[in-house]
Amino acid sequence: MPRIVKSADDRRNEILDGAQALFFERGYERTTVNDVIARVGISKGGFYHHFAAKEDLLEGITARLAQDAVARVHDILDDPALDQFRTGERVQHPDVAAKMRQDQ
Repeated sequence: MPRIVKSADDRRNEILDGAQALFFERGYERTTVNDVIARVGISKGGFYHHFAAKEDLLEGITARLAQDAVARVHDILDDPALDQFRTGERVQHPDVAAKMRQDQ
């Protein structure tokens, strides 16, 4: 069977996916690097090529989750439907609507 070579980013994301699943299933403290290696199906050397320690997995997962959250917020803020709120067209209280128009 030919060996499948993945890009460094793909392999790193695969490791993070496996670690995240294990952390959710077992908890961070009860998950070992060996558990992650077994889940993902890589060698220890392959793991340590991408991550120096288990703590780096948690940092990587946290960074990904934060990036996803920020991207979702940007998508929401870029929604044209929000323009009506920004201009005060959808605000029920006249004083608030006036203030919103004034701040533009």
